[in-house]
Amino acid sequence: MQRMKMAMQCLVALAIFGGIVCVFWPMVHRTQLPQRRLCQSNLKQIALGYNGYLQDYDGRMPMISTGEQGWADSMQPYLKSWQVFQCPMEKEPPKPLSSDYFLNARVEGAPRNKIPFGGQTILLGEGLDNGAPNSHFSELPLDWKSDENSPARRHLDGANYAFVDGHVRWLKPEKISVQMPQKSRRPIATFTVR
Repeated sequence: MQRMKMAMQCLVALAIFGGIVCVFWPMVHRTQLPQRRLCQSNLKQIALGYNGYLQDYDGRMPMISTGEQGWADSMQPYLKSWQVFQCPMEKEPPKPLSSDYFLNARVEGAPRNKIPFGGQTILLGEGLDNGAPNSHFSELPLDWKSDENSPARRHLDGANYAFVDGHVRWLKPEKISVQMPQKSRRPIATFTVR
């Protein structure tokens, strides 16, 4: 009889906990989903800026840094806004001339037509809050894959990435690789260019 009473108390506690989760879970999604979409919109606009840059520079990707300017500075003639470089989930107030996104260092200066698998090759991704305008990585930092507070988990346990072909996707960090994609394999997101 005692066990049955304890089992009933556990079931009641689980039901109450489940009810609380059901009430608050949609609230979390309602606030984070719009921010994730705004971030995706930012990355899409930057990727479109890249297309303009490619047309003006014979199809070559910009350099990470040119003198005192970074790749984000190179995008300003095409975007005319620094606000687009700010993720809405940023924890710190935005600093002028900073970016919350990184550039894939492996695309630096590469001719666009020489980058295979443009639909799987990362161009831009979620970076450090208020990063420098030349913020870049040649691979996703290893500690970001396990750190639940890293930029790679900024939006509902994943992050947004813009690809060389211009599309933007939300991915979990374990989907990011440095291996060259194969046509026979399922698509992965990669930093590898050559």
